[in-house]
Amino acid sequence: MGLLSKPEVVECSAKDLIGEYVGQTAPKTTKQLELGLGKVLFIDEAYRLGEGPFAIEAANELVDIMTKPKFQGKLIVILAGYDEDMDRLMTVNRGLASRFSEEIFFPPLNPQQSLNLLTAGLQKKEIYLEGADDKNSKSHKDIINLLEKLTSLQSWGNARDIQTLTKTMMGKVFANLTEKSHHLVLPAIVATEVLQEMLNRRLKSEINTSQLPQKAESLLRTQTFDPIRSQAPTAATTTIQTTTPTVQEPLEEDLDSDENFDTVPRDANVSDETWAQLQLAKQAAATEAQRSAQEILEFEQAVKAVEAQRESLRRAEEANRVEADAARRRLEEERIAEARRRLAEERAQAALEAAMKREREKMQRELEARRRLRKMGVCVQGYRWVKVGGGWQCEAGGHFVSDGEIERFGG
Repeated sequence: MGLLSKPEVVECSAKDLIGEYVGQTAPKTTKQLELGLGKVLFIDEAYRLGEGPFAIEAANELVDIMTKPKFQGKLIVILAGYDEDMDRLMTVNRGLASRFSEEIFFPPLNPQQSLNLLTAGLQKKEIYLEGADDKNSKSHKDIINLLEKLTSLQSWGNARDIQTLTKTMMGKVFANLTEKSHHLVLPAIVATEVLQEMLNRRLKSEINTSQLPQKAESLLRTQTFDPIRSQAPTAATTTIQTTTPTVQEPLEEDLDSDENFDTVPRDANVSDETWAQLQLAKQAAATEAQRSAQEILEFEQAVKAVEAQRESLRRAEEANRVEADAARRRLEEERIAEARRRLAEERAQAALEAAMKREREKMQRELEARRRLRKMGVCVQGYRWVKVGGGWQCEAGGHFVSDGEIERFGG
């Protein structure tokens, strides 16, 4: 296209712009941009430019350098990082949003895309995953269910984790190979075991590192709450009204009591393996509750950050209103920043509404399942039912009802 003098990409990390001592940051930032003159400068993990005083200094220096004649229009700079972290970075310096106005968002892989990538990796080694092609089979549903749980975790690494799973499954196949064959098959039960092992490790890690267990439980047990408590700001040119979605009250209270949830005795005929799986299911349910509450808190914090930034901008405008030329420049910057804030608010609101809808639908499905289970009378003791894999198991572990049986009973 003739925009750059060289078809080259210079890749670096945010740490390559950040100094370790006072006075080091500006020269390091300038050096990296000089290396990218006439090329594409790709800055990975750019969100680190918003963490710490030296990092923020690098962000401010980047904003200043890009407008100087030596660099302006003579290179392309790409900042790469996780979506939420990059949004926070843009609040560090107003000039960042105007200098990086183009945004490309890469959505995470969904469970089916993850399965497609997994089977493709196995097929390169001529390994066939049992049940992967039959969407109606129990094997396919079990694998998709586990991938759905994995992809919902904050620690999920998309293609990177798929590569890890592929290598582990390949190792299982070759370890159990008794004779040379051109048609290698990975049993579905082995694939689910590998997926379950990764899920268990990730759940254990998230539970050990979570700082919000009590807060999450409190939020999720609240029948009605307002996750975003923001007011529309008053600005020189634009006023935005934010409609706050709220969670409706549940259809009815949970049919089962949470009392003695962790102290129900184990039935005598329950094996160690079944009991262990039941405890993992309880742990997974608690982790999911913590994750949902964490998302709501992060939305609330993001909106508060936008409010604080608006208030700061309003005060700055009032203090400098006497300077006509400076005021015109600020109005132009505010127009660009306001457009980005509007987009951020709309995205946050849409994401929150979607999250609330998913939680509502999930609650309705579980309430309906619990009603049918109670009518079926499978567990004569009346213990609480726990969602386990493709069905429900009473907390004592002695009774299991599949999702299909529940649906047929209701039908």
